[in-house]
Amino acid sequence: MPILGARATDFYQGELERQSQISESADLPLLLLETDFERINANLPDKYKVLTPLVGCLLRHMEETGAPVYLIPNITLHAAVARIELDEQTLHRIINPIDCGITHLKAQEIEEITLVGTRHTMQSDQLAGFFESRGITVKFPETDDISALDALRLQVFEEGFSKGAKKEMDKILSRYDNPVLACTELSILNRESQFIDLARLQIAAALKRL
Repeated sequence: MPILGARATDFYQGELERQSQISESADLPLLLLETDFERINANLPDKYKVLTPLVGCLLRHMEETGAPVYLIPNITLHAAVARIELDEQTLHRIINPIDCGITHLKAQEIEEITLVGTRHTMQSDQLAGFFESRGITVKFPETDDISALDALRLQVFEEGFSKGAKKEMDKILSRYDNPVLACTELSILNRESQFIDLARLQIAAALKRL
């Protein structure tokens, strides 16, 4: 798993441990891979001219580890992964959170969602297009709620979890049908897992592969 931000890395490590205990997995072999997070983060969400070679280099380093599963803890970054031509073996090793979400929604026969993430995610088709292409209708929060949710995301990025931020997110999302979280900082606030959460689905899928 590459290190892509302190909050996200801590969340993924903690959630991997929690879910592995629930599933009674005997071991949790986790290898953390150093990355140039600052450079990657500076080019998110869609500066693909820079992101694509950076992600390609990251994947080559992951392949050198010989790990059977690649867990990339950044939902938006998977849009860049999708732009890279990869062999079937490498594709199989990457646990794609968007694919995990679509599989879950199809299993639950959910045909319409409210996609929640960064401001860019909630104002573009960058991630929404993946769901739409699989027959899932995507709606977004209202403009004021987009601003509020993005502010909460930035607060968590800087300060981590707080009960106040969680309460505010829960209040906003209670107004929408089938909210799907596509942002790790908002996943951090989703402690009771009351909302469909791509990061947690991704982690669960990774554990099933081990």
